Amino acid sequence: MQEGFIVLGEFTGSFYTLQNFTIDVSLPFPTDDAHKVKVYKGKLENARFHKEFKLDDFRRLNSFYFEEVPQVEIVPAAVGAPFPGTRVYNFKKLLLIDPRVVKTYDVNGKTYGVITSLAYGLTEKSPLIGKLDGFGGDNPGIPNPQKGPRPIPIPDSKGDNPDAPDSTKPPVIGQGVIGTVKDITDQGKAIAKGCWSRLWDLILILIAIFLFLTLLRSCNHGTDYCELQVQKERELQIEQSLLDTVRADYENNLDRALMGVSTIYFYRNSIEFHASSNSPNGPLYKLANIVKLYDDKQFLIEGFHSGKDIDTITGLDLDRANKMRDFFKINGTDEARFSVFGKGDSVLLDPSRRLDIYMVDLNSRKEYNRNMRVEVKPVKPLEP
Repeated sequence: MQEGFIVLGEFTGSFYTLQNFTIDVSLPFPTDDAHKVKVYKGKLENARFHKEFKLDDFRRLNSFYFEEVPQVEIVPAAVGAPFPGTRVYNFKKLLLIDPRVVKTYDVNGKTYGVITSLAYGLTEKSPLIGKLDGFGGDNPGIPNPQKGPRPIPIPDSKGDNPDAPDSTKPPVIGQGVIGTVKDITDQGKAIAKGCWSRLWDLILILIAIFLFLTLLRSCNHGTDYCELQVQKERELQIEQSLLDTVRADYENNLDRALMGVSTIYFYRNSIEFHASSNSPNGPLYKLANIVKLYDDKQFLIEGFHSGKDIDTITGLDLDRANKMRDFFKINGTDEARFSVFGKGDSVLLDPSRRLDIYMVDLNSRKEYNRNMRVEVKPVKPLEP
């Protein structure tokens, strides 16, 4: 018998790890627990259900296998779902196929983030919350439309109802039979006097209860509008402090990621990327991936030349900035996120302007220096 559902769908989830920096390809493969990744919740959309669990059919070189992944909401595809609506399951086994990290941020020494992927996995047998498909049945706490109210029995004509008065017997007052008119009047006055006394006692009890409830309500209001208000303000301050910390960490992470890759070099009198920047593992492609990852940020692209006596083509600084923006666009980033500027030779990384030689082959060479470049910078948020 199948232990749970076998599901294939589009996964978006949250994860954390103790790792606080990106592992460079030159570093050795980590062996400690600091680089382990924990997926702690997610959502599986457009889910399609399979009959047999065949994990090896979906393994790829760039897939990641997890066990005991909690709190995954399953949203079935339009047809063929074994249950209506959505359900939340723990997954016993989950394979993420070609995952992509969308965002990361640091909180209290841990790196948190969002990951998207095609996912294939096996759920536990039961969902996290109980029965989801309607209500009713024999549960005494749930109304059943098949059962109506129980009617009150109607007494028969023979007087079998013990609560019905018997018209064949004379009325009794106290322990004897009915007496004279004077006796009845005196007894009625006594009864009336006793009723008025009990009524005043009841009124005094109600007044006392009302005063007690008024005092209790006043005390409760004092707690609601004073202590609870102070507690709420304290919670808001803590949340704002955490938000400010996350925002600062987000900006600092971007600055660290851009270090060493935000400056791209060119050849003399050219908008061709220098080979040191354009290599397969060079800064050009790393920079493109960082810009695409931080999709909520705007960037400045500043182009430079080494002076009109060396870079003799007019407008070369702005042409280099536009070349950089076109490269980002080709690699899938919206060009509206960039502002380009030509800065001339206003900032020289090499004030000597000395030209170096790059040998393309035995018969060809190109000249360059560090002033022939573009710099990519994030637009910083305004200080509050």
